Amino acid sequence: MLAHAMHQHEKKTRNRTPRTKLAAVWERKKKELRMGQDRLAEELGFAHQTSISRYMTGKAPLTLEMAIRFANLLEVSVTEIYEGDFMADMEALPKEDLRNLVLAILDPSEVSDLVIELASSLKQGKGDDDGANQT
Repeated sequence: MLAHAMHQHEKKTRNRTPRTKLAAVWERKKKELRMGQDRLAEELGFAHQTSISRYMTGKAPLTLEMAIRFANLLEVSVTEIYEGDFMADMEALPKEDLRNLVLAILDPSEVSDLVIELASSLKQGKGDDDGANQT
């Protein structure tokens, strides 16, 4: 009987331990943000909190897009919650998938600002390279 009670206690304790980086960050940030899983689900466009729970427990794989969306809502760096190698995974995405990811995540006004900023930095970088090659 004692063994059974200890097993039940271990099972409950194990279930409370964050199983993913996302769950650990969630435990740390939810009070600060005054947000429950229901509201988090709503903000992410899910009909039910169970979708959030699946990400927290690792039952649903955390894609790059979802990691970025969670990070934005939780006000943390993506690398704090993403289990994989974020930069390598971003670089491995086909150009069209990367474009779609950016468009899905960013507000349209942010996309135009980002494009202007990128174009400006590319133009400056190209000018520097051209100048370095002319001797």
